[in-house]
Amino acid sequence: MPPLSNQDKLQIYRRNPKLMADLEELNGTPFDLNRAFSPEAQSRAAVLLERINKVWGHSLLSPDGIGKLLEQLRSRKILDSDLTRAVKVIQHARRVIRPSRPDEPTRIDHLRDGRFLTIEIDLTAALKKDDLLKEIGKCIDNFPVKQVEGPRPRKLKRHKATNDIDMWEVYDRWEGGENPYQIALQLYRKREGNVAGFGTHTKEYKVVQRKLKATQSMINNFQYPPQ
Repeated sequence: MPPLSNQDKLQIYRRNPKLMADLEELNGTPFDLNRAFSPEAQSRAAVLLERINKVWGHSLLSPDGIGKLLEQLRSRKILDSDLTRAVKVIQHARRVIRPSRPDEPTRIDHLRDGRFLTIEIDLTAALKKDDLLKEIGKCIDNFPVKQVEGPRPRKLKRHKATNDIDMWEVYDRWEGGENPYQIALQLYRKREGNVAGFGTHTKEYKVVQRKLKATQSMINNFQYPPQ
């Protein structure tokens, strides 16, 4: 299985009841000063933090915080690479472009001259050289450079059915009791306006099957509490 993105990790975490229960306990409200600083509470908090840090060691999570991070990732206010353990991409410039719609965000340029990427490395978090190189590689992959000379590389075909079907929405609907056929049928009807011609041979059904299998594999391979 290829390395998971931080966004997929957060999606897995919010669906793990044990992890969410630990986060609820660690971020418990209302705050009680006497309870928080008691030896028993501090010992318990240390146990919870140790568990959580093994799966998400570079920042403290909370139930609300996971939702906010996912929303920021979806809206591109932050990049997946911004949440890596040791590597952070430094933006080159912010440009306010006259928007065609009021809700269009400010454009962020990360590449200087369209080719130079600046990153910041937290050496205190870079515990293993191999892991650090993988993180740097993932950052670079997020910023493909346009060809300056020569023929442009062939663009990969992107099927519309793949682009607009969110794997985690598929998983949640399956978890809620729908089977892949029902999920794909609704997606097909929404796109085509009717169900004529729909079957297990259509791209919607194949994409739903593939994305459901991918999310199930991710979740099944995630162990919490970690061994």
